[in-house]
Amino acid sequence: MSHIQKNILLSILFVMFCLDFHVYAQNTPKLEDIFSNYRFYPKHFYHLELDNTNNFYTKSVFDKGDSMHCLLQYEIENMQVADTLLRITSPIESFHFSNNKKKVLLIHSTEKGYRYSRSVIASIYDLSQQSSFLLNHGRACRNPTFSPNDSLIAFTSQNNLFVQNITTQEIQQITHDGEHNKVLNGHADWVNEEEFGFTKAFWWNYASDEIAFLRFDETEVPLHTLQSFNEDTHVSNFSFKYPKVGDVNSKISLHSYHISKDELTTFSLPSNTEYIPRVLWNHKNELHALSVNRKQNSHKFYQLTQNSSVLIKEWKHPQYLELKDLVFTKGDSLLAFDPYKIEINKDVVTQYTHLDFLTFNEDLNECYFTFSEDGINKGIASLNNGEIKVLLQANGDQYMKLLSDNRCLIVQSSLNQAPVFNLYQLKPFQKLKVLEDNLELMHDLEKQKIVYPEIQQFEVDTTTFNAWIIKPRNFNKKHKYPVLFCPYGGPGSQSADNSWLYNSLLWYNYLASKGYIVVCVDGYGTGGKSETFKKCTYGRLGELEAYSQIAVAKQLAKEPYIDKKRIGIWGWSYGGYLAAYSLFEGKGVFKAAIAVAPVSDWRLYDNIYSERYMGLEGENFDGYVQASLQEHVAAYEENLLLIHGTFDDNVHIQHSYQLQDALIKVNKAYDQFIFADKNHGISGGNTRYFLYQMMTNYILTHL
Repeated sequence: MSHIQKNILLSILFVMFCLDFHVYAQNTPKLEDIFSNYRFYPKHFYHLELDNTNNFYTKSVFDKGDSMHCLLQYEIENMQVADTLLRITSPIESFHFSNNKKKVLLIHSTEKGYRYSRSVIASIYDLSQQSSFLLNHGRACRNPTFSPNDSLIAFTSQNNLFVQNITTQEIQQITHDGEHNKVLNGHADWVNEEEFGFTKAFWWNYASDEIAFLRFDETEVPLHTLQSFNEDTHVSNFSFKYPKVGDVNSKISLHSYHISKDELTTFSLPSNTEYIPRVLWNHKNELHALSVNRKQNSHKFYQLTQNSSVLIKEWKHPQYLELKDLVFTKGDSLLAFDPYKIEINKDVVTQYTHLDFLTFNEDLNECYFTFSEDGINKGIASLNNGEIKVLLQANGDQYMKLLSDNRCLIVQSSLNQAPVFNLYQLKPFQKLKVLEDNLELMHDLEKQKIVYPEIQQFEVDTTTFNAWIIKPRNFNKKHKYPVLFCPYGGPGSQSADNSWLYNSLLWYNYLASKGYIVVCVDGYGTGGKSETFKKCTYGRLGELEAYSQIAVAKQLAKEPYIDKKRIGIWGWSYGGYLAAYSLFEGKGVFKAAIAVAPVSDWRLYDNIYSERYMGLEGENFDGYVQASLQEHVAAYEENLLLIHGTFDDNVHIQHSYQLQDALIKVNKAYDQFIFADKNHGISGGNTRYFLYQMMTNYILTHL
């Protein structure tokens, strides 16, 4: 080949490379499209209300033409508008039909509380009479809930419990001693809401004549104060009750109120009852409650009367117990679900594991749950009269929402498939309609040439860790690539299962377009495996989880296509704790870490979570010390970015400040960014886009 021919060939190859790079760059998702415009967020169909015939569904729609808010009824068959149920000038943020579908609860405005709680302005609309009235005379309330016979609606307001008659609109005030930061009637305090996942702490009986409720006396619980910096000339404070490790909890008591008799009953539970996370009525209108001790390793289920408490079932474990989902069947058999077994009264069903209770169908006397055989893919099964029937085989991620006695919504996704919303018939079980397939999004992602995660497994100490990995589009084993780990890693959590990653998929593809490999590993202590595997981190949080990430990073570093000097890790919340712990202990393994809103010391976190997984501080003082990030800063060298919001009510910014102080004491440099007035989610306005821009730049600069 002549010198001229070589130059021509090199020129052609250079042009081809430039064209390929241009196409690659053109097809790479932009950060503003991911985190500002949310261009790649899937459409959803979660809020679906069917009529009594199961042939129509209702949606809230704003008519821009005359600025009216409407509830429109659509025919399921063709998904076209069939009828207009109402048109009003007031906004409709959400709505819920009564049990007989004759009335509808309209939510006009919402004010966020903590993770799950909301205060709302609401009204009741009578579809047959075409009339409405404001609930609670237009004052804010929480958790409005129809009685089973639809004659009454209960709610809480200003920490008291009320019942309103839907016909007469008369309001009955059940409690009178509610007061901010002192007594809460009918809704949970902060720590019960956060860790047991319930805000509504009242329950109608089946006869609709009695309502049970919990009373939380948080007078002695320590206050925590958050500061707001942006709203006024002076800093404003918001104080709420937040019990940390060893602190006093709310004194919780259980009561019931008989509507027509105007009688209030107080029930007695054992003196070691610290928490009451489950309250149930059976079909005989008998009240039951789950009593949980402070260590959360003893759960007792009682039947309660005015004068006695009868122990029905007891569960114990030397470490801690899962909070079970409890359901009474029509025949009042007690079903108890945890991730590893189903109990029917005294019988135990262990045919499937990795269980997650979904819902109970009163009409069919049937419950539904997900199961997994490999800990990665989920299937859906039913349980009726002790018989389990698999409805959908394990494949990707699956979720069911009951819509009526014979209809349900099933949402399916996987690592390479955005959520698909399907309408199913239950008897016989069959798919009726695809409501939303997100095909438009999938086509858009195809144009972006998105690289989907590959499911992978790593062997560590003869133990298999589930994982996935995203490689650059034009991956070449002859090249060397930097790696970013992205764990969460908390007890029982799963990040490396076969489910859609939402905006994370796009961000990781953006990083992959810059030449990075992204890896997610579920190490020791995570879910999807045995109970022993999950609980091996008990009393020593951080240690084995960080060991897992470090061990896999060392394995990857041996691959010829990995740049072992450029391995990093990032995480949020527990993931932020794990990222920092891994950086500190993985000296020479991880070059850089980003810790967003990290726990730094479990003694600073809420007591239900910390004491569940660490035990009581008096019994495990050394374990708490060892689990603190501050104890490990001496091993740290460089490249840590700490990010936190000042209004984080969950993981207080105190965690980052104490870690910062520990780093300063040993003269270790770090980077930090504080988001004023932002909570644990660090979002709102341009915040999320700014956050991911900053993290991206940090990764590109330091890794």
